[in-house]
Amino acid sequence: MRKDDFFKELDDMDIDRIAQEFPVLTFDEKERIYAMSERKYDKENGADKDYSDKDEIVVSGVEQYKRPSWYKYASAAAAVVLVIGGISGSMLLMKHGKTFHPDNTDLSTATTGEETTLHTGTHEQNGTSTEPATKESVFIPATTAEDTEPTTVETTTYAQTEPEDDYEAIALELSDKFADLVNRLNRNVQYDPYDMLDFYITTSDRYLYNQSESYYYRVTEPGFEFPANYTDAFKEICTEELYESLYSKAGTENKSDTSIDINLSKTFKADLSRYYTGDHVELFMDYGIYTADFIIYRGGLYVCTDSLPGNWKTYSDQPSIIQMGDSSFTSIRNALFSPVCKDSASQNGEPLSFTFVKEGDSWKISGIVKIPN
Repeated sequence: MRKDDFFKELDDMDIDRIAQEFPVLTFDEKERIYAMSERKYDKENGADKDYSDKDEIVVSGVEQYKRPSWYKYASAAAAVVLVIGGISGSMLLMKHGKTFHPDNTDLSTATTGEETTLHTGTHEQNGTSTEPATKESVFIPATTAEDTEPTTVETTTYAQTEPEDDYEAIALELSDKFADLVNRLNRNVQYDPYDMLDFYITTSDRYLYNQSESYYYRVTEPGFEFPANYTDAFKEICTEELYESLYSKAGTENKSDTSIDINLSKTFKADLSRYYTGDHVELFMDYGIYTADFIIYRGGLYVCTDSLPGNWKTYSDQPSIIQMGDSSFTSIRNALFSPVCKDSASQNGEPLSFTFVKEGDSWKISGIVKIPN
């Protein structure tokens, strides 16, 4: 738009806004502005008028300068161009330039003689590294003038499978806990010798007049003073499926020859709270069981001390890993504890196959099978 046509393009809204922002001038002010405008107009149109000898009007003060409205948009556009240029340059630098550590060490290549080896990644130039865990330093160049300090991001790659030594440690811990629990079921617990009960208990499905007297003492083993402590301990090291198998209410006659003869449902079944010490008890008629190594009596757990084993053994060897996977493995170990090993004088024991699986962050025993000789 030509400046001569500027006032021709104004609409009513612009006229109103200008009228509000600029008040009506006085007669003297109008004359002064008119004289200045006329002089400037004649000068630009080549008028040969000499105003040097005429009276001049001196304007004092400084006229306030206001940037055009389009100036801020042009500035924003220029800033966008600078940012795009900086990002593009950084990407080219990352793609084609060398990588440096913050201490100015060149990490991209290290040349020795005629052979060049990469240092920053887990892969070598002609092969893949087999290291289980490595750390990488990734250089990130600055993208702005203010941020001139290079930064590094460390990334760690871990091996997906655990080494065999870790599997052996897991097998040792869980199989030891299993043997310890089985020995506790075999009455290897502390008890109070002053808190005693005695009953005449029939251990047959026939009524007997001459019953033998059995003695029970209150269990004081820390952490194993109630039936729930034993079942919870098995749940902690066994999968749900294996626990249900060990707790099975079916009799041992339905179990295979390779199964472990443990029936938690019958271990703590006899509740003799209604009897008094010295009474006659028919176990089979009342509870469907032939023996009771433990009884429940008025809120307490009592253990039978008749014919206790001389000692309680565990294994004759360390676990041996025979099969490994990402989330499961199998181990063999020779057990000396009852009821796996029937021969108390055995030195080698009976071989057991343990299968372990990972559930979340914990390893558990998923299967225990006796290996036939």
